[in-house]
Amino acid sequence: MPQNIISNDIQEKAEVSRAYVAAVAAHKAGHLSVAEKGYRKVLKLAPNEPEPNYLLGVILLKTDRLEDAISSLERCLATNPEHVDALNAVGSAYSKASRNDKAIEVLEHALELEKNDPKVWINLGLACIETNQHERAIDAFEEALALDPHKWEALNGIGVCFIELGRSEQAISVLSRCTEMAPQLEAAHGNLIRGLIQNKQFEEAVHRSEQASERWPNNASLRVLMATSHKNLGKNDAALDCLHTALDIDPQFVPALNNLSGHLNDLGQWKEAEKYTLRSLQIEPSSAIMLTLMGRIRQMRGDLMGAEKYYSDAIQTDPSYAEAHNNLGNVLNYMDRPEAASQSFTTAIKLKPESEGIRLNRAIAEMTQGNLYPACRDYLHRFNFSEERNVRRPWSFPEWSMEPLAGKRLLLWADQGIGDEILFARYAPMIFANCSYGALECSPRLSKLFQRSFPNTGVFAQTTPPEPSLKDGSFDFHSAIVDVCCARFRSVDTIPEVEPLKPDPIIMNNLRKKYLALSDGQPLIGISWRSGGSHTSHFKSTPLSNWEELLSHRGCAFVNLQYGDVSKEVEELNDRIDNRIISDREINPSQDLDSFAAQVAAMDLVITISNATAHFAGALGKPVWNMVPTGPGRLWYWFNQGSTSPWYKSMTLYRHRHNEGWQGVIRQIRERLLDVTPQIGLKS
Repeated sequence: MPQNIISNDIQEKAEVSRAYVAAVAAHKAGHLSVAEKGYRKVLKLAPNEPEPNYLLGVILLKTDRLEDAISSLERCLATNPEHVDALNAVGSAYSKASRNDKAIEVLEHALELEKNDPKVWINLGLACIETNQHERAIDAFEEALALDPHKWEALNGIGVCFIELGRSEQAISVLSRCTEMAPQLEAAHGNLIRGLIQNKQFEEAVHRSEQASERWPNNASLRVLMATSHKNLGKNDAALDCLHTALDIDPQFVPALNNLSGHLNDLGQWKEAEKYTLRSLQIEPSSAIMLTLMGRIRQMRGDLMGAEKYYSDAIQTDPSYAEAHNNLGNVLNYMDRPEAASQSFTTAIKLKPESEGIRLNRAIAEMTQGNLYPACRDYLHRFNFSEERNVRRPWSFPEWSMEPLAGKRLLLWADQGIGDEILFARYAPMIFANCSYGALECSPRLSKLFQRSFPNTGVFAQTTPPEPSLKDGSFDFHSAIVDVCCARFRSVDTIPEVEPLKPDPIIMNNLRKKYLALSDGQPLIGISWRSGGSHTSHFKSTPLSNWEELLSHRGCAFVNLQYGDVSKEVEELNDRIDNRIISDREINPSQDLDSFAAQVAAMDLVITISNATAHFAGALGKPVWNMVPTGPGRLWYWFNQGSTSPWYKSMTLYRHRHNEGWQGVIRQIRERLLDVTPQIGLKS
C-alpha cells in the first residue's frame, strides 16, 4: 500500500491496506469485478490516492466505461501529473472517446517523461490515425517497433496508415508480416484484405477472405470485404450472397447494410436498396453517407423532391460532406433550379477540390443552361470514368487543347452514344473548312451515311486497333468532336445550321412506296418510345400502352421505328386499336443504320422520346416531335427550356416536368397532331 494514504485510525488504515493488497491480487488474477470493489473501498477513504485511481481507471477502460475511466485517471494525474502509465491509459481513453486532440496532448507529455515505452508510442499512433495524421502515426509506430520489434500492434497500425495513404503495396507487405507474426489477430487479416482490394488484387482478396472466414465464421466484416472483392470481379450474385451472410451473422451490422444498399442501387434494384438503407438509418439516423444514398435512391425512383430532402438532411448532419452537396446540385438541376444547383456544385468543389466527378457535374449543369464555354473544359473529365461510351482514343499525336486549327491536320473522333455522334459529326465539314486536312472517325454503323453526306471529308470506321492510315498519319491534333463543337460555338445563340444528312435515296423511296401501299396512301408517322443503354434510360422511356389514344387516330399510318424486339408490345396494342402499327422486320437498326436512316427519311413526321431516333430524324431534316424528360434522363444538349432545338431546325421539343408523368405530354401531342392535319395532308 502506498505510504502516503492518510488515516487517523490505525486499525482502519490496516483494513484499507489489506483491501488494497487484495484488490491488486484479484486484479493480477483477472478477477476484475472483485478488484474494482477493492479499489473503490480504498478510494472511499482516500479518494485522491493516485495508484488506486490509476488501477481502477485501467479496469474501467478495459470494460469500456470510458467517461468513468477518464475521471478516475484524471484524479490520479491531479495528484501525480508525471504518472506515465496513467498518462498512457488516459490517452487511450480519450482516443476511444473521440477526444483525439486531448489524447495526443497527454501522450506526448508521457513521452517527454519516458520515451522508451512502446505502448505509449502505439497509443500515440492510434490517436494520430483518428486525426488523419497518417505520416505522424507511422513515425510513432516505427518508434514502438524500434523499442520492441515484436509489437504486432505497431505493424498493423502502419499497414492501416499505408492503406489510408493509398500506398497499397507497402500496406500488403507490412500486413503480411503482421499476420505471420500474430496469426490470431483478426483485424490484421481484415486490413490485409483491404490492402489487396485497394491494390486491385481481387482474386487474392477473395482467397484471403475465405480463409479468414473459415477461421472466424462469426466475423461479419470479413464477409463484407469478400463481397467487395466479388463485386469488383463482376460476380454480383456472389457479392450479394456474402452481404446477406454478413447480415445473418449480425442483422444490425451497419457496414453490411450500407454495402448491400449501395450494391443493389448500382444494380438498379432501387426498391430493395431502399429497404436496406432505411434499416441502416434506423440504427444510425444521422449518417450523412446513408442519407445521401437514400436521396440517390429516391432520385432514381423519380421522387426528386424526396431526394432533395434527404440530401439537405445529410448536409445538415455533416456540412462538410461533399457528396451530399454534389448530389443536391444534380437534383436541383433536374428540378430546373440551375442557379441553386451551381451553388451546390461550387460548395462541393471547395470541400473536395480534387474531385473530377463534381467538376464534370457542374460542367453538365452549366451546359444544360446553354453555357457551353468555359464549362466544356471541365466536360473533358468524363474520360476519367469507366463508362464504355466515354473512352479516349489511343492516338500518339497531341490532343487538341483550344489551339487555332487554321492550316492544321485534325482528326476528329466520336465518343458517347450513336445519337450524340450523329448530333456532333454533322459539324465536321464546317470545322475542317480552315484545316489543311480533316478526318472523321465514326461508328462503323454510321460510316456509309457519313461518307454519303460528307463527300469531301475523310470518313473512317472506328476500329480497335485503329485504322493504320489514321494511326500512322501525321496529324497535328486529335479530339472528340463534341469538345471542338462546344469550344467553338460557346453558347446556344451561336450554334449554326448545317445541311441535313443524306440517306440512301433508293432504299428510302422503296420503303416509302411499301409503307404507303400498306397504309392506303395515308401519311406516315414514325414512332419510337424506348431508350436503352444507360442507367437513366427508364426516365426517358414510356410504355407503348400510354400511346393508345394517340395511336388510335385513323387519319395517318404509324410506323414502328423502335430499336429491338418489341413485337409483343406492338401486337398487344394492335389488338386494342383499329389503326394497326406497321412493323418492318427487314429493317434492323442494331445491325444496319444506313437502312434505318432511309426508313426514318421515308416518314412524313417522327414522334419519339429522346433517343437515337430523334437524332436521326432531326439530322435528316424530317419534322420530329421529341418528348424530352426533365430530370435524370435529360441530356444536356436539349438544354433546360424552350420548345425548339438549336441543333435541329425541324425538331419540336415537348418537355414533361420532373413531378409529372408522360400522359400530359402525349395528350398535348395528340391535340397538336389533330390541329396540323390540314397542313401535312392528314385525313380527318
